[in-house]
Amino acid sequence: MIPALEELIEFLRLFPGIGEKSARRMAFYLLKLSPDKLDTFAESVLAVKSITKCPRCGMFTQEDLCEYCRSSHRERSTICVVEEVQDVQAIEQTGIYKGLYHILGGHISPVDGIFLPDLNISSLFERIDASVREVIVATNPTLEGEATANYLIEQLRSFPVKITRLATGLPIGGDLSILSPITVRNSLQNRKDQ
Repeated sequence: MIPALEELIEFLRLFPGIGEKSARRMAFYLLKLSPDKLDTFAESVLAVKSITKCPRCGMFTQEDLCEYCRSSHRERSTICVVEEVQDVQAIEQTGIYKGLYHILGGHISPVDGIFLPDLNISSLFERIDASVREVIVATNPTLEGEATANYLIEQLRSFPVKITRLATGLPIGGDLSILSPITVRNSLQNRKDQ
């Protein structure tokens, strides 16, 4: 096989969920593109190099600060702490949260070699000043996410802010008999008066 094509296939296999066959299909698809479309594709890949992390919150940006930190329309008294950039998009899609974000860049996971210094945590504490009234801890409801949340909540108690956590519990359409014990436990702990 042509070395350039082999190299492309190997690179495409680096993407999550892409195996050998999918990488080959994608590579052969790229070979069918017109030179103009291939140039546009190559330029968009090269443009990724200009994307950096916002020094304030950790969101991706091509500016000095990300769109959320720059915006004068965001509520600056609330910071929502999430694990990854994708989590911001999930919250934004609800259309109800108008505060700021802080992206940790993962969660505590000693098994995977991810420890506290590997996460964007110290800059969160630096951001908390008199204007911040609430910090929402919105880590994922996994063992690692819970461990990360517990650490953050313990550290945040030394600041004069309200600390809240996203509610967790039963999914719509869920069946108690097949849900994890953690999900059922969280549902019991987070039950509401009716």
